[in-house]
Amino acid sequence: MLNRKTGRRLLAAVAMAWVVLSCDQRGTALPVPAQTRTVDLGGGAVATLGSDGSFSIVQGGTTLVTTGAGTPLFARTSDPDNPDGWHDPTKPDSSLTTLSIDLTTVTAESIDDSTTTKAIHLVVPAQPDDTALITLALAADDGFTTGLGEQFAHVSASGRVSPMFLTIGGRLESDTNEAHVPVPFLVSSRGWGLFVSTRQAGAFDVASTDPQAVTATFEGRSLDVWFFVDPDPLAVVARYNRLAGLPRPLPRWALSLIHWRHWASADDVLSVATEYRTRHIPTSALWFDDGWQTSQNDYTLSSALYGDTQAMMAQIAALGYRVMAWNSPYLEHPKGAPADPSQQLYQQAVQGGFLVQDGEGNVFTSPSAPIKVS
Repeated sequence: MLNRKTGRRLLAAVAMAWVVLSCDQRGTALPVPAQTRTVDLGGGAVATLGSDGSFSIVQGGTTLVTTGAGTPLFARTSDPDNPDGWHDPTKPDSSLTTLSIDLTTVTAESIDDSTTTKAIHLVVPAQPDDTALITLALAADDGFTTGLGEQFAHVSASGRVSPMFLTIGGRLESDTNEAHVPVPFLVSSRGWGLFVSTRQAGAFDVASTDPQAVTATFEGRSLDVWFFVDPDPLAVVARYNRLAGLPRPLPRWALSLIHWRHWASADDVLSVATEYRTRHIPTSALWFDDGWQTSQNDYTLSSALYGDTQAMMAQIAALGYRVMAWNSPYLEHPKGAPADPSQQLYQQAVQGGFLVQDGEGNVFTSPSAPIKVS
């Protein structure tokens, strides 16, 4: 009977024997070198996967995408001790080992959707169990890059590391890293786009750590990647949208100007709404920010704030506006006996054990302001 260690050695020896496919004149076994692969994307675009791990997309003699000199397209980070633990994709760990991935094992397929925008789909197969992260690396170019979802730093993605996950800072009530809607899609004015199809945590480093490199690092042991190429960057975005899934058609009014604010009174609302109409400024909707309800999340317009709420809404409608309202997932912590529906719901949630607690059974109203509930 083989133990586990001996079994692994035997399997490794068998695997090594299978890759020996040729011999020299003396009968000595020689390894077969990996072959460079080319994939015709159509429209004059050709992708090349080199035997050295390099990658490029060339169209009409112009190189659109390429890896840096001596840098493979894919690499993996090994952590034999804790591969499934948290490894921050935004901060490379110098104590861990980086290993190359055999590009000949990566599947590559040209996907044609009958448009001018060409695509190649690359899939990195499952890597060994010690794999913690997989990184894709490209050479940076002089194109304008953007994308990556809702970001508040700058419309350009260049010069920063953009996390594809949320973190909580703990200083403020809603203190996150402001990556509200991270989307692992990067587009360049040079006519290419990169989409990493995964729900794993990751990060894009666009010429930040290394001004000459663009990297995308994600958790997991495999990776699903799409490259799109088209002279028109907007066509690249459109091709990505068709792949990811098109949204529902928007109503025409949603494409017009929408006024969003904390309204102080009915007079405040109606004076602004009337002013737009008087000045013939096309505006479609009024958005009520928080504070419009009688209590948190009871969905009742505050008569104390707006007076006759039905009359106000009728006048808004007569002016041709639609109404939107901001809401939140909050409940209100009562100071004593519950005085409104939101406080009553809070007590119900506490009694039902539905709220986040610490190890001592205390309820937290936010990461930065724990409140003990008796």
